[in-house]
Amino acid sequence: MTSLKSSRFLGLAGMTFSAALVGCTAQEAQPLELEETVEIVPLEAHESEEGSAQDVAEPELPEVAQQNSPEGAKATLEYFWEGIDYVRQTGHAQPAASVSYFTCDMCTESIFRWQQIHDAGSWATLDGATEIEIVETQSYLDEENQEEWTAVIFNVTEPASDFYLDGELVEDERVAETTLEGWWAELTYNEAQQRWQIEWIDQDDELVD
Repeated sequence: MTSLKSSRFLGLAGMTFSAALVGCTAQEAQPLELEETVEIVPLEAHESEEGSAQDVAEPELPEVAQQNSPEGAKATLEYFWEGIDYVRQTGHAQPAASVSYFTCDMCTESIFRWQQIHDAGSWATLDGATEIEIVETQSYLDEENQEEWTAVIFNVTEPASDFYLDGELVEDERVAETTLEGWWAELTYNEAQQRWQIEWIDQDDELVD
C-alpha cells in the first residue's frame, strides 16, 4: 500500500518497509493483522515487564509541534521517533501513537510489535537516541478536495541496541548503529486540536543522494 497523496504529487515509487529501522529483527513474531482503527493501551494502564527499562524519561511534545508550520511538522516527526525509542525500551506506546494515524502502516506495526514483545517479557536497550536529519519539507494543497498536507524527507540514524529475551541478553541480536536514508513522511495539521498527525511513513531509494 502506498499513499495516494504521494503517488500523485511526489512521484515516489518502490516503497518498502524496513524492519531494521525499528529494531524488529530481534523477534520472529507473525505479522500483525491490523484493524482499520486501533486502540492504544493508556500509558498508566500498561506496566513494564520486570527488568525492562524503568528509568527512561517519557518524551514530551514540544510547543513548536503545535504550530501549523514546517517547524511544527518536523518537531512532530522527531517526537514520533522519540516515542518509538520509548516503546522499544518500556512497552509504553502512548507517545508515538498520539501523533500517528491508523493509515500509517509503519507506525502501527512498529508500535504494536514492541507492545507484543514487552507483553512476552522482552525488551530492547539503546546506546543513545534515534536522530532525525531533515532533508526537505514540501507543502501541498489539493484545492478540489480542500486537503492540505506536508511531506518531510529525512534520514534516520538509529543507535546501537541490545535485545533481552526473558530477562537474558541475547548476544547475537546486538544491532550496530545504523543510518537509513531516503525516508519521507506525510503529515496533516488538525486545527481544532492544534497538532500534527503522521498519516504515512515510508522509504524510497530514489530519495537517497
